[in-house]
Amino acid sequence: MEYLAGCLAMERYSTKVGLSCTVPMEELSPEIGNLTSLEELCLVHNRLTVLPPEIGNLSNLSNLDLSYNRLASLPPECRRSAIMGHF
Repeated sequence: MEYLAGCLAMERYSTKVGLSCTVPMEELSPEIGNLTSLEELCLVHNRLTVLPPEIGNLSNLSNLDLSYNRLASLPPECRRSAIMGHF
């Protein structure tokens, strides 16, 4: 998780981030919500069961790929954001 936080800090101004890992993630750092410039986020082939509420802060996100994870639902913050318009 510390490695992921470091990567997210480096990607602060990126518009595209891919976090499909060789070693699948089981949780996503809440710091993902700080990437407010993010337009595309690929989280394919992980073991995510929940997303942090901070993902709702990604107001510029137009493409979110959550394929091949273990998510049963999305946090309410996603439903109130522009993210839901792209599912």
